[in-house]
Amino acid sequence: MLGRTATVVVTVPFGAKRADGSAQPLNFGHIKGFTQKGGAPLDAYIIGMDKPVHSFTGPVLAVLYRADRTPCWIVASRRTVMVEPALRRLLGACEQEPFKLSCRYEKSCGGVVYTHIGGERHYLLVRNRSGYYGFPKGHVENTETDEETARREIWEETGLRDVTLIEGFSRTNRYLCKAHTQKQVTLFLAQFPPESPIAPSMEIREYKLLPYAEAVETIGHENDKQILREAEEFLAKQEEKVPLG
Repeated sequence: MLGRTATVVVTVPFGAKRADGSAQPLNFGHIKGFTQKGGAPLDAYIIGMDKPVHSFTGPVLAVLYRADRTPCWIVASRRTVMVEPALRRLLGACEQEPFKLSCRYEKSCGGVVYTHIGGERHYLLVRNRSGYYGFPKGHVENTETDEETARREIWEETGLRDVTLIEGFSRTNRYLCKAHTQKQVTLFLAQFPPESPIAPSMEIREYKLLPYAEAVETIGHENDKQILREAEEFLAKQEEKVPLG
């Protein structure tokens, strides 16, 4: 249902007084023409309308699943792009119990991770469940910055804690990862000492620490290959700026 157009009939408008005395932070209602199993109305919130409305039509941005597994659709305008952490904070003001989200837009961060071995740069590639080699990365959580997410994901997937993010380089990939889910991945350059132990997580099948030429050939996706080329070029130029002696 992500991305499909739906109409919300509003039953609790934006700004209405709630039982606890606070103002309703989002327009809330039911999806017109759809019901849950058993015939109960299908709940919905409207994102991006800071005024009360009677009804609203737009694409489904996300689906919220409550603890009892009942769904609630999140409908927004076609121009609204909101990834899970921001969406979760917004919906947290409406929902009293923990919930899960399935989002149309996902955001991940990670790193092009490298070290020096024998005076040559070697890049750390991980092979994930999809079977392709690429860079360690994962979803942004809660109030994390992109850099904080990159550090955490590098540590969780490779066991490397002592990494240094190199200033001046970051690249973002955008692609369709499921039928209606668009993913944004931001990658930073991250260096680690060659003596640091590498300990892949359960999510990672294996890893390879390779010189640049081999790393480019090993990476599974062309977008990641291009980011590695740009990272290598960036580092080479940085080395040229360092005075000899």
